[in-house]
Amino acid sequence: MLKGFKVIELYGNASDSTMSITNKYFKFNSVTADELKRPSHVRFLIDTDTKRFAIEVCDADDRNAVKFPSPSGELAKRAVLNVTNKPAHEAIRRLMGWFDDKSYRVRGVSVPDSNAIIYNLTQAVAIVKRTASDDE
Repeated sequence: MLKGFKVIELYGNASDSTMSITNKYFKFNSVTADELKRPSHVRFLIDTDTKRFAIEVCDADDRNAVKFPSPSGELAKRAVLNVTNKPAHEAIRRLMGWFDDKSYRVRGVSVPDSNAIIYNLTQAVAIVKRTASDDE
């Protein structure tokens, strides 16, 4: 009955993490910090073949460590986590051909065994900024 079917390999779990790539930096929602257990540092990884980007928890002394804001308490609930890393930012925008001033948002896939979140950049959507005239 199942002849011809193949097992779908799962590499992570559904995640509520979102990452936005603005024209200057990365923005992560507060859930991202929760899913990574509030790290102080992460490192950025990219797979140019599949156009996927990942953040992985690392030690502060890792040579590629990037400081990651992980607010706690009341601030954690609504925090937007801004992270600047010019080389990673430029690599992603160049890889995806995003040479405009638009921002792009993409959902993540949590990989708890690796303490990481993967973002498939091909699934990113442009963020449309609302203006006051949109509400009229």
